[in-house]
Amino acid sequence: MVPREQSDVKERILDAALTAFSEHGYDGATIRQIAEHSSTNVALVSYHFGGKEQLFFEMFERNFPRFEPWSDGGNPVEALRGIVDQMIRFKAEHSCLANIMHHEAGMSTCRMQGLSGYAQPLWDRVKGCLQAGAEGRVFKFERIEIALFCVMSVLLMPKELTVCPDSKSNTNGCIDHVIYSTSTFLLQGLGYLPEA
Repeated sequence: MVPREQSDVKERILDAALTAFSEHGYDGATIRQIAEHSSTNVALVSYHFGGKEQLFFEMFERNFPRFEPWSDGGNPVEALRGIVDQMIRFKAEHSCLANIMHHEAGMSTCRMQGLSGYAQPLWDRVKGCLQAGAEGRVFKFERIEIALFCVMSVLLMPKELTVCPDSKSNTNGCIDHVIYSTSTFLLQGLGYLPEA
């Protein structure tokens, strides 16, 4: 196979895996189902991904947003807005992955340790942003642990972006409105008062 054909096969397998894991959960999805739905065979799935667990994590590796560590001197308000933007767009574009992550977290599966590797950079960036905002007196909260928990809950907990009828297309700027409203809500909760 030429590289382009291999890439297409891998994408079909990943798409089929996403559907299978989303509909049946990790334990209910089978490599045979994934091969059948991707119009490939079990051997090709194993060849490209090594097995079910590697395929599972590859979906997140390819699609979960990347977050750089907090760097001193950054603007915590703009950083938080950027994080909200990135996470809401991720959930809109990859709602099946968000559902899978929620299912795994709710079941406290052994795969959660691997999945936490994707969420930890987000957690660290939000924490750095909150610390910088508190030190600069931009944010006003009593305990960083509670503020961090609240912000992360807003970012990670809604399984789906149900407020937009067609979240993939950003119909009438709906996703942009959700991003703006969520950012405003979080910033107000953190005691941020924009300059008049």
